[in-house]
Amino acid sequence: MSSSIVKNVLVQNDGTVEVCSPLLKVGTEVEVTVSVPDQRSPQEVRAAFKAMKKAFNLTPDQAEAWIEEMRQERASFGPQE
Repeated sequence: MSSSIVKNVLVQNDGTVEVCSPLLKVGTEVEVTVSVPDQRSPQEVRAAFKAMKKAFNLTPDQAEAWIEEMRQERASFGPQE
């Protein structure tokens, strides 16, 4: 059985983060996952998608086929929590 520790911490100047918990015992191997929030504005995200769309140079039918392919691929990963 595993336990999860969820903490919000600040990144230090050298790019490190520190997690302290009584659940962490010396010598225990642990898995660490760091989630960094997307700091781009919605306008920047839309601009990136528009640039990607232009780079692909797809017809509307090709774009629809590509979108459906991506949906199926995403669904193959299972439900997102």
